[in-house]
Amino acid sequence: MSMRKTGIILLVIGLIVGIVVGYGTAFYQAEVGKTSEASRGPEKLMLYLCDSAVFYVKEHHPDVAEVIPDHISWSGGRTTPEGLVGHEIYVYTGNEWAVTIEWNIVAPQHLTYEITAECNGVTWTGTVHKCTITETSYQTS
Repeated sequence: MSMRKTGIILLVIGLIVGIVVGYGTAFYQAEVGKTSEASRGPEKLMLYLCDSAVFYVKEHHPDVAEVIPDHISWSGGRTTPEGLVGHEIYVYTGNEWAVTIEWNIVAPQHLTYEITAECNGVTWTGTVHKCTITETSYQTS
């Protein structure tokens, strides 16, 4: 086999491998992106976190469960101060609840949301990391 044919064969094999690897990487990123929190869009994710925090309180604190409605209509959005880099803050209100969600901009596997939910003398704080809610404080006055 001539050097030219060998070169062409190696080039074709290299292109095929490049296409397969490139397609596989793109497919993997697309599939992972479908389930990542960031792919849901910030608005949907923030509303989901608001609901999750309030319903965590409802489920784990029967002393206030009866005053928490089954559905809350949230309004609010991003309140991160202009020029603040590496940290995000969102604030939402609904049915007398105020929920603040904060997080540092880090790699997705290290992302932890810090949440404070307040309503009529109830203050709940917790974190959400990899879809796991952890209560860090609960106070009533």
